Amino acid sequence: MAKHLLVPIAAAASVVAAGLLAPAASADEQTFAPAPRTVTSGGKRYELVWSDEFNGTNLDPAWGDISTNKPYANGAMVYQNKFDPANPEKSNLVLKDGYLRLQARPLPEVEGKDASAGIQTAGHKTWKFGHYEARVRFHSAPGTWPALWMMPEENPYGWPRDGEIDWIEYPRSATPEQNQTVLHTSGATSTRYGGDSGSQAFSLKNGDLAGSWHTWAMDWTPEGFVFYMDGKEYGRKDTHGPEGSAQEKASGNIYGNKHWDSSWKNKENGSIHKDSPALAPFDKKFYLILNMGLKAPEDWAGRPKGTALDYQNAKIDVDYVRVYQTERQQRAQNGVYLKFDTRGEGANPDTRYLTVGQKVGELPKVKNSKGEEALEWYRTPTLEWGKVDANTEIKQDWTLFPKWGTPAETEKPKPAPSEQPNPAKTEKPKPAPEELAKPQGKVFSDVQASSPFASEIKWLKDQKVTTGWPDGTYRPFNKINRDAMAAYLYRLAGSPAYTPKKQVFKDVTPSNIFYKEISWAAERGITTGWDVRGHKEFRPWQPIDRNAMAAFLRRYVQTPEFRAKYPSSKALAMVADTADRHGLRDVKKGMAFADDIFWAYNSGVTTGWKEDQTFRPWQPIDRNAMAAFLYRMTISK
Repeated sequence: MAKHLLVPIAAAASVVAAGLLAPAASADEQTFAPAPRTVTSGGKRYELVWSDEFNGTNLDPAWGDISTNKPYANGAMVYQNKFDPANPEKSNLVLKDGYLRLQARPLPEVEGKDASAGIQTAGHKTWKFGHYEARVRFHSAPGTWPALWMMPEENPYGWPRDGEIDWIEYPRSATPEQNQTVLHTSGATSTRYGGDSGSQAFSLKNGDLAGSWHTWAMDWTPEGFVFYMDGKEYGRKDTHGPEGSAQEKASGNIYGNKHWDSSWKNKENGSIHKDSPALAPFDKKFYLILNMGLKAPEDWAGRPKGTALDYQNAKIDVDYVRVYQTERQQRAQNGVYLKFDTRGEGANPDTRYLTVGQKVGELPKVKNSKGEEALEWYRTPTLEWGKVDANTEIKQDWTLFPKWGTPAETEKPKPAPSEQPNPAKTEKPKPAPEELAKPQGKVFSDVQASSPFASEIKWLKDQKVTTGWPDGTYRPFNKINRDAMAAYLYRLAGSPAYTPKKQVFKDVTPSNIFYKEISWAAERGITTGWDVRGHKEFRPWQPIDRNAMAAFLRRYVQTPEFRAKYPSSKALAMVADTADRHGLRDVKKGMAFADDIFWAYNSGVTTGWKEDQTFRPWQPIDRNAMAAFLYRMTISK
């Protein structure tokens, strides 16, 4: 068997996206099967929505550096990812034989402490509910604490009240034969750790937990959690608890007044782990964190004082991480709630259930016990930032807090005198050729005339680029997958006569429903896919991110089909204009697809988020936004 080399990987998204060269695959290397498209767990059918199989030379772009927004560190270490192509043995984040290794090492640039590796999907990928799987191999160094866990995207209340899901963690010195799974919340009766009401379950005992591969799974639903190791359930936690007391409701229990059942059930020995009742904040989006932690000597789970860290075994290997969701959970990904918390000073207004991008609408007018009114609403209890008004478009699950006061009396302004227009000389304005008239009535059963991008969706339907689903829906807030993107572009080009010459991608066979469209896109240079150990992958069911979308579209306008059909397109005329003139905070020259993104801005294909000057390159595209991009690309002049 040929010796496999270590290929180090940078975790920061901008470095990862740049791409790295890997050693040529040898003939006797193993091949890697794609992740199963569907799985069944707990009687539910789940579909793959995201995964990283760690088979290539790059991490999935959803991973970012753990140290970019949180200084996770303790007395023994700091998190600083190390990438050194010339010296992989001194890297602490590497790919090897189709798996990812995170390792603690001493680094010259980190004085006095060990440097360990950590990555996270914060800002790139978040999920609410689903089935999660990971295949992991722990190692045996005392004092290590590797973990795969989740934190909330929005945390207005702070830890622990906003929740923490410690799915897979292995404090080696404390529980050498068992994984720990811990849910952190807060409860009205809890005095532990400043209000933390963590509930804990141990996995099945395995003497070979360190040094052997094991598969972990988690079902997370509105009813609670179920945890599995190697296909066997080892613990569950549900939200079927008693209703909260009137006192708790008045003090701001805005989590539906549900409590965690106060016991863990250990399936191995039947033992019951009791804990205080805890609120259930696990009804919002969380992101993944994967890190190789260390505890300080003599701390709980730390190595004995005076002993050196076993660097050879201070590591964790991960074969894959997969996220699955039911069809209903996928639809709900784009549904968000808007909660109102008066902090016990008044009645809490009813929760609103909206969709991402929808305006929040007129905010509640409530009074507190002093007779003061809620003059403004903020996303943080400190009222220091996050002011929201009726025209604010909701992006995530939000909880708003009121700023109390007495409205100032103001005199109603008198309208300035104006000249009455002469009806004979005025003409009803006509929409410009590139503007769309508002549709009359529904476009699809879930796209009203007033829905965001309804006109563009109708245009796309009229062009026969999309037909929607058999049930009459368009599902505007669903993410658009890469295979559907190829189909859209093929149809927009007029569905030209085309027969694939050969199979281009290993994961797109002739039986794929969009085999012809994907092959056409590859032959036209619209997509290049990923080089993975001697073959190419397209990853058809992976949602397309905004940066890749820009690249697809810029390549597409240069195809002969587009040039012939839309010769007057502004997007085509400006295809070489990649100047950085918009001051984007999250896109800089040299980043992956930066030129394509600048072209999309300069040609008017995208406007991004003007309020914070961002493009959000790693965020997946919604189906409604894609309709707008395609319309602007073809019709803009």
